[in-house]
Amino acid sequence: MNRRRAGHGVHGCAPAVAFLLTAAAAMARMEGGGEADVLKAFRDDPEAAGKAAIARSTSDSLARTAFAHFVIGTHSLRTADSMKVILGFVAREGMFTSASCHLGLSGQRDAVVPALLGDGRAEAQRLAAGALLFAALADHLGEAREAAFEAWKKGAAEAEPDGEGDGGASGARKKGGKGKGKAAGGAGKGARAGHEARPENGPVVVPAALLKAAAPATVSMAIRAAAYARDASVADAVAACTTNEPRVAGARLLYAARMGHPLPDDALAAAFAPPPRAPAGLPPPGARGPRGPADNVPDALDVPGLCPAIEALGILGDPQHLPKILQGAPHEDPRVRLEAARALRRFESDEALAFTGRWLQACDWPVAVELADAIGARPDKRMVPALIERLRREQGRLRMDLVHALSCIAGEQKAQTAEAWAGWWTTNGPAFEVNAEAGAAYRARTPVQRVDLVALGFFYSLPIQSDRICYVVDSSQSMKGDRIASLRRNLAESVDGLAKPVRYGIVDFGGDLTVLEADGLLEDRRRGVKRAEDMPLSGGTRAYDAMERAARLPAVDTLLFLSDGAPVRGQFNAWSDILRVLSVMHRYAPVAIHSVNFDPNPANAAAMRKLAACRAGRNADVDAGDAADEW
Repeated sequence: MNRRRAGHGVHGCAPAVAFLLTAAAAMARMEGGGEADVLKAFRDDPEAAGKAAIARSTSDSLARTAFAHFVIGTHSLRTADSMKVILGFVAREGMFTSASCHLGLSGQRDAVVPALLGDGRAEAQRLAAGALLFAALADHLGEAREAAFEAWKKGAAEAEPDGEGDGGASGARKKGGKGKGKAAGGAGKGARAGHEARPENGPVVVPAALLKAAAPATVSMAIRAAAYARDASVADAVAACTTNEPRVAGARLLYAARMGHPLPDDALAAAFAPPPRAPAGLPPPGARGPRGPADNVPDALDVPGLCPAIEALGILGDPQHLPKILQGAPHEDPRVRLEAARALRRFESDEALAFTGRWLQACDWPVAVELADAIGARPDKRMVPALIERLRREQGRLRMDLVHALSCIAGEQKAQTAEAWAGWWTTNGPAFEVNAEAGAAYRARTPVQRVDLVALGFFYSLPIQSDRICYVVDSSQSMKGDRIASLRRNLAESVDGLAKPVRYGIVDFGGDLTVLEADGLLEDRRRGVKRAEDMPLSGGTRAYDAMERAARLPAVDTLLFLSDGAPVRGQFNAWSDILRVLSVMHRYAPVAIHSVNFDPNPANAAAMRKLAACRAGRNADVDAGDAADEW
């Protein structure tokens, strides 16, 4: 590793360099660690241990994990004592969506929602609505996720019929470490864990009483839950909500669109009315969001009224509504902008096309991901210059999306870089005509993550295609031996070999969950190499917890996730739950997730491939030796 060796060749300036390094280390803020011992207690008494950890924890990640174990391990969540713990957790800043998630997916959802509603307090009613909305949204997005995965499998099988690579059904394993591989289905944590999927509830049914709550946010979330669940039982109650509050009006529009009802005129006017002028320094109602690192993952539950309103108009696709949808493009809230981009794809007019090209040049990258996908789905040669111009400025995951859109227009991938695409267009543009059949065939067989780009580095066999990445790597006890040796070596080499523009983070997880730099991404390669060498092992495999924390790092758009088996002792210990939750949590944060799988167990290998396929990522199956005993 030449970069590391070069750092040791200082002589006369050594004291100054040492001082600077010491000062830089003092400014660094590592987060986490020391949580594995707390998690051990969850095995024996998750209710008591979770309750105690929630009360004592100063770590947000541990508090979320403790709450998850409390919800799963508590016999009845309806008791006064349980309600006290639940509402105490929700009162902690930034925990509303996590609480809604765990209660909404809990097997006790249909019992705990009436208990929260009967509590009478505004915060309890809001949580009841949030739990129902999370469950309904998870089911709604799950349908699209499964359809997309089936299409991905079909396209990948056609592209690589022999099953090789990340698209194949067999998932050929690549040698990545010392020692012999374990037979599929053998012993180890992957064979005995990861099947703790939460009990299934019935369809989401929204109590009409929730629509009479005093807080507009509560009413809005309840109506949206009914919309996604297509719950006809509250149709009259929804119609009776004639308030002009924008969040409620937007939710009413979504309910009408999802149910096939005419849009209520009063709700349409109220949802798109100019917002009242707020006092200087205050955000508009409903546009607030989490602060600090969490800004990278905007809340998917308590959203501005324009989000469901624009989503509703996108469902209908009526040309007369296009001007209203375009109102969302300059909105200060990223969630509104993203909904406007999604709705815009339903419109084929020249006006919509021209606006898409102009917006593509100025929008933030999550919106550009959506616009690029819409362009690829409906190829038009007029969009080529706009795509090339945006590609000139990109080094993040958006490169995949822009090249994919260009390739859909061309019918195949003609180039990797903006300069090469520009050359192709200069030569071929005047006479070029879109072959819709070829474009559709390319799109069907080539998911966005399989475009061929100039790599900015490698992690195992995976090309690194973004300059804003975070390694999320398993440091559980089962990694002891050949597996951790392989990870340490490959992680250090990957960090050391990153191209100059790449900024990176590292989140390593076992029972402990540690963030190398809590405040953002790094340029200093030495810190990453040192962490690869020094990260300790701990009992547990908090896979979801680590991905959740990594995605919240400011500016990150790509995760490189590595694990050697099923999740253990985290918020979610079944891959099916993790995939459902990520669909909701990342609804407004299209972070790509690539996966490296050390576990030969077929179920876990398939889950890791699905994780990557559904999150615009690639997968690598690696034989890195036998697992150690986790317990």
